[in-house]
Amino acid sequence: MKEIWKVIPWCAEWYQASNKWRIRRIPHYWLHATGKKVFKDYRYLKWYIRNKAYRYVEILWKSYWVHRLVCAAFHWLNLEDPKMYACHKNDIRDDNREKNLFPWTAQDNIDDCILKWRNNFANETSLKRWSLHNHSKLKEGQVIEIKKQLWYWANITKLSKIYNVSYSTIYAIKKWTRWGWL
Repeated sequence: MKEIWKVIPWCAEWYQASNKWRIRRIPHYWLHATGKKVFKDYRYLKWYIRNKAYRYVEILWKSYWVHRLVCAAFHWLNLEDPKMYACHKNDIRDDNREKNLFPWTAQDNIDDCILKWRNNFANETSLKRWSLHNHSKLKEGQVIEIKKQLWYWANITKLSKIYNVSYSTIYAIKKWTRWGWL
């Protein structure tokens, strides 16, 4: 497939995004301190990884998600609007090709997260079901008591022995990754 480049609308035609999720600065002249006019050819921006898979680039000392830049160039996503998201059709975070991205509202993205059981929104739903199945060692009253004791700086190791659960279970309760609705 041929690589297609389009200008990213918000950055005054200085940067382009490709359908293969590469970002580059277009060729330009600039005036050197000596007074000479210097030509700068295409400069491809290096991307970095943050949040386990999302790639970002640095433009003018600010970080931008690559998938948002590609979506802005090809699908006219307004980067200034925090309520608009660049979403992945196949839910693979590092697949930032133009054909895999589409603009969506924040509420649509949240609904999609709940529907597909991904991210923190799905965890809330699954956590509410945690005590309803028979595999849970702890009951809600015990978890509330554990949270009270953790509030008063109780030792996690001692609590795990008292309630006959693992250290990681008590730690997850402390960090609100399990039983978070209580």
